[in-house]
Amino acid sequence: MIASSSSSALTKRFAANRLDRELVDRLTAAEDLLIASCRRLGIPCRILRPTLIYGQAGPYGDHNLSRLIGLMRRWPLLPLPEHTGLRQPIHATQLAAVALHLARQLAGSGVDSVLGERIALGGDSTLSYRSMLQALQHTLPPTDPARRCRLLSIPNRLFLLLASPVLLVSPKAFEAVLRMAADLAGFSPSHQLLGQPAQSFPVLPLAGVQAQPRRSAR
Repeated sequence: MIASSSSSALTKRFAANRLDRELVDRLTAAEDLLIASCRRLGIPCRILRPTLIYGQAGPYGDHNLSRLIGLMRRWPLLPLPEHTGLRQPIHATQLAAVALHLARQLAGSGVDSVLGERIALGGDSTLSYRSMLQALQHTLPPTDPARRCRLLSIPNRLFLLLASPVLLVSPKAFEAVLRMAADLAGFSPSHQLLGQPAQSFPVLPLAGVQAQPRRSAR
């Protein structure tokens, strides 16, 4: 049994707003129930906790990085904290490949017990929030308006001060702003589990984007 949960079960454990805390409780309770049921039935189980899933798969696209691209298309200037935290985004195809790989292992000789029943899973690249946005911009076609968006660095304290009115409107949104400066990385890279070479960020295709073809190195 391979199931997909979310890294939110880890990253939002200490959230100050009620909605995120309730999300953690629901995710953890569902994981516990699934693991207990599999143990009772004698079925091997692994639960993946992927972080920041992105990409396009047929008609389906993510609502993570695609929203950031949408913001950069609409805004000529995007303020960011001067020191942004680390991210480890994982493409949908990487997540699917890991799930299939582990399923085949469970059907065969079994998965290495060192991994545990819950696996925090990330992509192959660890980069800052700012670097992640810059990499997205560079992947877009030259005519895409998101490429013209300027990423403005603001000292972290001043950035939080300017963002503080968001707290009055939505504590959940304010915590999302705070997480820009938090390190949400350190997960198992997908290529290590697959035993394959690492893939650079971003992996294509991106949701709602017709990316430029990559030139092969000579």
